[in-house]
Amino acid sequence: MNQPTLFPHHKHARHRVHDNSREAWRSIDTDERKKAIVELLKEQGPLTDREIKDRLGYEEMNAVRPRVTELTKANVLFETGRKKCSTTKKRVRVNGVRGVHGRMM
Repeated sequence: MNQPTLFPHHKHARHRVHDNSREAWRSIDTDERKKAIVELLKEQGPLTDREIKDRLGYEEMNAVRPRVTELTKANVLFETGRKKCSTTKKRVRVNGVRGVHGRMM
């Protein structure tokens, strides 16, 4: 039994991305963000995602969190511990650089 299509003319959002949005997405240099995060942690020691965001001058947590996760999965960073965030009051991860702040690869 076929069900009627409720929105026959609606295309999925991924097909309707504006060219300016695509260009902006391509212009984000994630490698530069990763380098900045690692250098910051080497210089200032272990920090939370929010502390990294604030010290690098980003407005959004999404500028930092995906890069920290990628660096952790690549064994560049590791979770040194957890602490209470002064903004959210939740326990959050503290990130360090492998070989600098403890753990080796």
